[in-house]
Amino acid sequence: MKLSYLYPHKYLDLENSLLFVVVIISRKLLEKKFVLLEELIDSIQEKEKENTKNLHTMIVPAIDFLYCLGKIRYENSSRKIILLK
Repeated sequence: MKLSYLYPHKYLDLENSLLFVVVIISRKLLEKKFVLLEELIDSIQEKEKENTKNLHTMIVPAIDFLYCLGKIRYENSSRKIILLK
């Protein structure tokens, strides 16, 4: 599996990076405090249509990244991603 979007380099296209998806998720969570996984996927796919990028492949790594930083919690039963303070 190619993980080049995880490592910064001088030719990195920020709109096609993990950081871009993390920002999309963070903005959604700052607006609503929680978001359903399906809503999140839909909003990222909407951005993908605008930019013609493969952002959907970075949703899970972006969620994992925020979880490892202690910024979110995932409720499996309701499929909610919740912003932690």
